[in-house]
Amino acid sequence: MFKNDYMKEMENSLDLIKEEVDKDLINGEIEKAKNSVNNQLKNLVGLDINAIDTLSFNSVREIISRDASYNLGKYIALGELLQLQGKICLKDNDETKMLNYYLKSLEAFYEIYDEEELNTDKYIKDIETLINNLRQYDIPLESDMQIFKFYELMNKLDKAEDILFYIIDKTNNDKNIIEMGLEFYNKLKHKSEEELIKGNLPLEEVEDSYLELSKKLK
Repeated sequence: MFKNDYMKEMENSLDLIKEEVDKDLINGEIEKAKNSVNNQLKNLVGLDINAIDTLSFNSVREIISRDASYNLGKYIALGELLQLQGKICLKDNDETKMLNYYLKSLEAFYEIYDEEELNTDKYIKDIETLINNLRQYDIPLESDMQIFKFYELMNKLDKAEDILFYIIDKTNNDKNIIEMGLEFYNKLKHKSEEELIKGNLPLEEVEDSYLELSKKLK
């Protein structure tokens, strides 16, 4: 299968399974919804849900990387399907599993977060929904950092700033995190005023926040 054929099949399959799962959940057919997700995981990613549950994400990454030509599509499919699996678990009143699948979904999307093909409303909207769900929980620092990077990528600069200061508080003013924040604001200083306004973080606020962080290093 050529790469473009795989991407087209993947997008069509994801659209269809989302509709199917939504109908199944409305009808209370939890197991049917889980089976549908599992079948598409095997079809599009080459792994079933048991492998996802058992393997570390590093191991999953190694398996996916064996076929480099389809990496982008496989990570998109993995992220979308695990997010869907989390939604099913929530409907099944299993919040622990839901959170686990949402975190793995975030990891999958993060593998390709700076790819041009991901910068489309089709997937960014789903990632935003995922992030909004995750931010209701106390999640690992690594996941907080990934969310920060996504907000920056999506030019949601005010939200990136919010989670940056949350991470700084969470790590008790860790020097490396503060330096990362200063680098973030330095990058923003080189953006146009129009971009900053669209990101809801005007230059004056960027400069004020940079000074505030600088003081934390003294």
